[in-house]
Amino acid sequence: MLFPKNPQIYNCELCKDIKYIPAVTEKGNSAVTPCRCLMLEAKRRCFGDYFLDKNLDNYEARTPSMASALKLLKGNPVGSYYIYGNVGLGKTHLVAGLYEANYNNGRWTSTHVLTETQLTESIKDYSIRAMLRTASTFVIDDLGKIEVAKWDIEALFNFYNEVYRNDQALIISSNYSLQALSGIYGGAISRRIEERCEILNIISQGKK
Repeated sequence: MLFPKNPQIYNCELCKDIKYIPAVTEKGNSAVTPCRCLMLEAKRRCFGDYFLDKNLDNYEARTPSMASALKLLKGNPVGSYYIYGNVGLGKTHLVAGLYEANYNNGRWTSTHVLTETQLTESIKDYSIRAMLRTASTFVIDDLGKIEVAKWDIEALFNFYNEVYRNDQALIISSNYSLQALSGIYGGAISRRIEERCEILNIISQGKK
């Protein structure tokens, strides 16, 4: 008796795990474009499975400050932003949505999304140098979450200073205001972030 062959099982049926799909250029030439699964891998790595389907279109703006931030970010998703506020107000949702928007705007090869731990590790192993040479945008979620040594603070300043000098976009979320962040890292890093980013304070309804 002959048994049918088992069909190939792919993690991504769209690209068959090749990571790229066929495309056509504006001039009608054949090309390839990155599959959506590449973007989802980056979102899973840095934001977790919960944020895989989170984007700017399904963000629930429950307060005036959330609605104001959403309007600004949807109007210019490729800008530089420092988004801060209390836990539970959707900061990571906004940052994950901004990353997806950058990816969809053709900046997929030059947008690097990093946790703070990954950022410090990439500085220590020098892999950040290649990112700084090619990046259009850095996305960093939950800044201020980990305790960093004095050497790390100096190295982190050099990173933010390079981003500032290179005029690269910077998207950050944090539970801390820049004033509070200066107490963790010192004022130099906070000043560089302030000079590079538009500051968005997400607050609860009724709070000032």
